Amino acid sequence: MRYNSSERNIAQRGPQEHCTLHQPESREIHNPPYLRLLQWLLYAIAILAFTWPVYRAFLNIEITDNEGWNAYFADAAMGKMPLYPSTAQLITNNYPPLSFYIVGLAGRLIGDAVLAGRLLSLFSVIAIATAIAVSVRRLGGTQAAAGISAAFYIAMMSRFFRSYVGLNEPQLFSHAIMAFGFLAFLGARSRDRGYVMPVLVMAFAGFVKHNIIAMPLTALAWLGMNRWREALKCLCAAIVVIVTGIAICYVSFGRDFFLNILAPRHYSLKKAIRSCKDLQWVAVGLVACVCNGCARWHDRNVRLCTGLIAIAFAAFFLQRTGDGVWTSAQFDLVIAVAIGLGLAYTQVPLWPLARRFPPAVAQAILLLVLCARLLVPKELEPIRLLVDRRFKNEIAMREQAMADSVDRVRKTPGDVLCPMLISFRAGKPFAVDNFNVKQRMLAGALPKDAVTARIAAGTLTIVKTDPLASWTNPFRLKRDTTMGSQAALYAGAEDLGEEIAAWQKECAGKTQPKCSRNLEALRKKAFRLAKFAQSMGDLDKANVNNVPDPVEGDGVDYETGKVNGWRANWRVVAGLVRYHAECFNRYDTSECKAEWAAFQKEQKRVRDLYGPDARFEGFPSAFKERTFGPYVATHVAKELASYWHPIELDDGNVLEVYSAYSDDAARNKFDFVINPNLPPDCVELWPEGKPPEGGFYKSDPVFRPKNVPDNFILVKVYQQGDFVGYVYLDKNVVEGLHGRK
Repeated sequence: MRYNSSERNIAQRGPQEHCTLHQPESREIHNPPYLRLLQWLLYAIAILAFTWPVYRAFLNIEITDNEGWNAYFADAAMGKMPLYPSTAQLITNNYPPLSFYIVGLAGRLIGDAVLAGRLLSLFSVIAIATAIAVSVRRLGGTQAAAGISAAFYIAMMSRFFRSYVGLNEPQLFSHAIMAFGFLAFLGARSRDRGYVMPVLVMAFAGFVKHNIIAMPLTALAWLGMNRWREALKCLCAAIVVIVTGIAICYVSFGRDFFLNILAPRHYSLKKAIRSCKDLQWVAVGLVACVCNGCARWHDRNVRLCTGLIAIAFAAFFLQRTGDGVWTSAQFDLVIAVAIGLGLAYTQVPLWPLARRFPPAVAQAILLLVLCARLLVPKELEPIRLLVDRRFKNEIAMREQAMADSVDRVRKTPGDVLCPMLISFRAGKPFAVDNFNVKQRMLAGALPKDAVTARIAAGTLTIVKTDPLASWTNPFRLKRDTTMGSQAALYAGAEDLGEEIAAWQKECAGKTQPKCSRNLEALRKKAFRLAKFAQSMGDLDKANVNNVPDPVEGDGVDYETGKVNGWRANWRVVAGLVRYHAECFNRYDTSECKAEWAAFQKEQKRVRDLYGPDARFEGFPSAFKERTFGPYVATHVAKELASYWHPIELDDGNVLEVYSAYSDDAARNKFDFVINPNLPPDCVELWPEGKPPEGGFYKSDPVFRPKNVPDNFILVKVYQQGDFVGYVYLDKNVVEGLHGRK
């Protein structure tokens, strides 16, 4: 019998090549209590974080808009409509077919395709974590390292990528198949035979979701560098499987399969560059893997894992260039980092920098940093469920919003345009795929009026639904989020109003440097608010119905196509805030009076053309006057309004004064004496008689009464050396009481 001696040598070296820790380099590692405590802390974070996606999966609330889209095509796989629709329709299916059949069948079994997809996603997370743990063991990691890698993956996904965990979307299911294919490849690598089957499993995963490329590329690259004959064999087998699968799809769905899968998509390099900030979530694990790769580069297993991370990083960057591709592009990298982290945990005692510490201390430091990153900064919803009653109320309100929205859509005749899951729950046919319609319009594959033409023809109805029906829309109990940008405007105005009122109370009439700095900061904040309102009026973005709406115009109604002035009304509010930003504390200057006149002219033009605007009517009243008025509408209790009293002065003018003490203040008259020795903001009351109760402010008033004449100033009142209170007096009168007039 003849055999090649070089092959025999390879076989003899095989076990050593795949051993991670060589005996001469190993350091004895104890497992002290503090290290076990940190391990269990990581496990607890993973379990606690994962309970929220499990709980959320059974709530009738949309997680993302992908859910309705996938549910419609799962039903299509069961025969309710073509799985790959004609390009004449306003819907597109750019996913491979396999997942829709699996979810569709599971949906028939449990009676809900959405819940079936969510449960499949949860199962996939556990399956991927299992594959990661076994992969770490195959690459020479310890049993503790395998558990840490699995827990890290579950915690990372449940904390920072939670919108995909328990989502009706085949992404994680495809990753699970791919992860087990890669695990099978590691097993074949350790035996140095049987490489074809793992590659075929990974090729099969591509018919569930076709954007998972890091693991098969890593396997083929390793084979190409180490076993090139096996690489050719595997590549040929993969090509046969892929071509066969595509041929089956063509026979089953015709040319529409290719037209859907290859639907146009806009790409942007700038988007990919900006997406690098999203690496912050996996940064700690990634840094540990890079350090281990540098310190242990001679280890073949470490080199393989480092190559997987590098290819996953490149795939992440490449995929993020595409419109509509977000967090899912990072999942290959998260899996690769989780595997690499297991090796890093095993080998951290061997790093040159860590040799000065006991092995358990080095591992404990790594675990401590990982746990700290996983706990910061997002809230843990399971804890909120236990201690925050408002969160339970939020969930109830969101479920009610979904039920009400579904009922509203169900009662609307014909095809509708609304969030896809609501439309699906209402039993409506799939009419418009907003994202893909926009992409096809940008590419010129659809006319710009493809949607609006249907609306104008009466064959498509836009139904406004409650945004709270989706988790993607934020919820704050204190402010109305259903108004979107308008709510943000009101919130900013309310905060700004409080700060201006506080400045008036502390600094009105004063020239201290601190007051000047604070005033300048208020102006900057007001200018930012005005810029926000202006940006809404100047918004230049394709609207949901792609109705022509030039930025330089007054604004067009997206449903009717008629000019309704929405842009002009945003700009009116922007002009009002800008006026106060420029003129606060100097309203009587000629330029500010001219600016107010220009604002009123534009406001009258817009109101005459389009009628009153609810946006302006609901705007905080303190900003609506020429001067910043009393901020009563939102932040002062309504009963305080009863303490504003009109007082007729000797010259016939009417003045409003505030008193929190009695109605008698409206009938009081005061006599003062000249005292040149008092400070300029103080006056002396006639010494005879007791000051009337309620005739003066007991403290510096927060708000200047709106009818106080501009030439009146706030002064302190004294009687025989005792402080009485504050009152507004004519500036000329005050100067006269100081002997200057």
